[in-house]
Amino acid sequence: MLESVEWSIAMDPESWHFVEGPGGTAIRLAITTAFPAGVPALWVYFTIDDDHYCTLRSVELARSLQVVR
Repeated sequence: MLESVEWSIAMDPESWHFVEGPGGTAIRLAITTAFPAGVPALWVYFTIDDDHYCTLRSVELARSLQVVR
């Protein structure tokens, strides 16, 4: 699962969600899909350092999102 999201980040990092990190840091969030057989969904936080490099900052098990209306 992690190899797939790494490939996606390498191919098109700007396609992932933009979130504001601590101190206004520009952080991207890649969200994977859970699969049967116990493969959990992941939240992968990364930064785009320049035109050729991204840095993986954190990998978390995805939390349930609560919709506020």
